[in-house]
Amino acid sequence: MSIFVRFRKLDGRLRISVAETRRVGGKIQQRHIIGLGSIALPRTKTVPIEARVGFWRGLEEILDTVGDRIDRATRAKILNAIAARIPRPKGHRGVRIAPRTVLRRPLQRRAGR
Repeated sequence: MSIFVRFRKLDGRLRISVAETRRVGGKIQQRHIIGLGSIALPRTKTVPIEARVGFWRGLEEILDTVGDRIDRATRAKILNAIAARIPRPKGHRGVRIAPRTVLRRPLQRRAGR
C-alpha cells in the first residue's frame, strides 16, 4: 500500500487529494482517501499570499479528520509534497483573506447514502 498526493488542474483551480494504491488480484487499484481542497491557479508563477494563507489554515484541520488512517511519517510526506507545489506562507499575520480564496471544504457524505 502506498499513499500519495494527487494534484489535478480543473476549472482554473488546483485540486489536491490524497489517494492510496494497492495490489488486488494482481492488478493495481487506486482509492481516494480524502480531498484536501483546492486553490485558484494564478496567472503568474506564484500563488498570491492571501490564497496560500487560506489554503494552509484549513489543510491541517482536514488532515486531522483522517488521523486514524495516516501515521505521522505519512502526514509529513503529504505536507512536504503539498509545500513543494504551494509554498507555506511566512510572516502572514495581518493578511486579509478574501472569501473567494478560502479553502473549499470537501463534501461530507450524508448518513444513509
